[in-house]
Amino acid sequence: MATSLVIGNGINRVTNHDASWEHVLNALTPQTLSLPALEHMKHKPFALVYEEILLTRLSNDKSVDEHAMKRQIARLVGGLQFNDFHRRVMDSAVRHVITTNYDYGFEKATRQVYPRSHLMRESKYSVFRRRAVGDKFVWHIHGEVEAPNTITLGYDQYSGYLQKLRTYATADRESKNGSPFKMGNMAFDHVPGTIYSWLDVFLRDDIHIVGLGCWRRPKSEPLLKGLPT
Repeated sequence: MATSLVIGNGINRVTNHDASWEHVLNALTPQTLSLPALEHMKHKPFALVYEEILLTRLSNDKSVDEHAMKRQIARLVGGLQFNDFHRRVMDSAVRHVITTNYDYGFEKATRQVYPRSHLMRESKYSVFRRRAVGDKFVWHIHGEVEAPNTITLGYDQYSGYLQKLRTYATADRESKNGSPFKMGNMAFDHVPGTIYSWLDVFLRDDIHIVGLGCWRRPKSEPLLKGLPT
């Protein structure tokens, strides 16, 4: 069985101290919010905080829209620098890197070009959104900097995304856009012209998950075991 990686923002926070979602949301927070309101927001899920910030900004400034706010998010994270862990991931034997990050740290760490390699056109969701880096693929499943409208933060977009995944995963055998994994095609990523999604990779491969939680590792324990040094 092949091995793939699912990697979150923890890999950025190793060396980018302003890469946290708290930093991003603080930069978006309107100055009109009171201190008690800001303190209360710390105890809410990030998706809910994002929607509260968006609604507050929309009510205070009619010239602001969600797309403008997502462009601001793209600017905030677009300049994040890659680190040695990004490079080690891309030097490893894995073919598919599935990330919730919007930035291109993994791609930039290779110092290669990383053209779009989306298997279907998407303007809002990221079921088929990926970048090709040599013989590897980086899947930006929560959107990417160069397409701000795909950046997924609020519950509204998460809900629509889940419905799209459900429709894809439960499509019948006659559907042209159904999951090849569901149809029993385990070699879908080696057959030219096959349309598949990150979900197919996730269901098929042996998945290792890194940097998706708030757990803090002991300093003596390596972040990514078994990767090339």
